Amino acid sequence: LQLTFFLIGANVFAQSHTLHNNSTTVLITPDAITTGHISGQPITNTNLSVGKDALPLAPLSPTQDLFNTAIGHQALLINASGSNNVALGFNSLSSLNDGNRNIAVGVDALKSNNSGTANIGIENQSLRNNINLSQNIAIGDSTLSSAIVGGGNNIAIGKNALKLKNNATNNIA
Repeated sequence: LQLTFFLIGANVFAQSHTLHNNSTTVLITPDAITTGHISGQPITNTNLSVGKDALPLAPLSPTQDLFNTAIGHQALLINASGSNNVALGFNSLSSLNDGNRNIAVGVDALKSNNSGTANIGIENQSLRNNINLSQNIAIGDSTLSSAIVGGGNNIAIGKNALKLKNNATNNIA
C-alpha cells in the first residue's frame, strides 16, 4: 500500500511525498509529509504531529508507543517520553517532558507543564504556568493560569477562574 501526496507551497511548486504503511508515525510540515524512521528501522509508535516544530523530539525509540497528537506550531515541543497527550494550538503543552494523559486546546494551554498528568486545559492560557500539577480541569480563557506547583484536583470553569491561585488544591470555581 502506498499513498502519494502533492504539496504546493510558497517555496515549492509541487513535490511528491510517499507515505508507506510500515509506520504509523506521520509528520506533516509546510515542506513535507514524512514517516519516522531511525537508522532505517520502521517506527511502530502512533504519534501524529502537524505544524512547524510540533512534537519534534518524539519518538526517541523505535519500540516505544507514545500515542501523542500535536497540532500547531511548537505543540508538544520538548516531549520525549510522555504518552497519550493531545495538544492543539500554538505552544500547547510545549514544555511537557514526561507527563501523560493531558489534553491542551488553545494558545499556550498547559504551556509550562513539565510532568503533570491527567490535566485538561481548554481555551487560551488555561493552566499556562502549571509545572507539575495533576488532575486539573480548566475551561475558559486564563483559567488556573497561575497555578504552578504543589496542588492538583481543581476544576475551574469560566474566564479567569482561579487565575491567581498559585498553590491550588481541591478547588472548584
